[in-house]
Amino acid sequence: MHVQIALFDGFDPLDVLGPFEVFHSAGEFSGGGVSTEFVSAEGARDVVSGFPSIKLTATSAVDVNKKSVIVVPGAAGGLSTDPGVAGSIGWILGQAGSTDLPDRLRDGAAPRFVGSNGRRRHLWDHASGSPSAGLG
Repeated sequence: MHVQIALFDGFDPLDVLGPFEVFHSAGEFSGGGVSTEFVSAEGARDVVSGFPSIKLTATSAVDVNKKSVIVVPGAAGGLSTDPGVAGSIGWILGQAGSTDLPDRLRDGAAPRFVGSNGRRRHLWDHASGSPSAGLG
């Protein structure tokens, strides 16, 4: 199993490092059965957390076509959820929302269904933003 942990400017380090520790340890105990990587919408780069002294390095871009689990952390900042308050959680999430991250996740996270014929079908129509009419 592969785990991509998606970083964005202002991420909450505990929301990243807790899952990383669990999945990394699972990889150690399983003899490499689980792998982890830090990713971002923009690709390889240093990403500053909500605490400016804490930075992590994304090694590549989020790849929704890679068979994996994608962990998206919360933000660390001021307690306001108002996106108009600079430095607040709402503002940080608004900034993350203006990157390619939401589109990448939306493209890869559509609910899927494996039909009786073994073919995988999308249950969500991205073009219309609504459930697909046919699952045939």
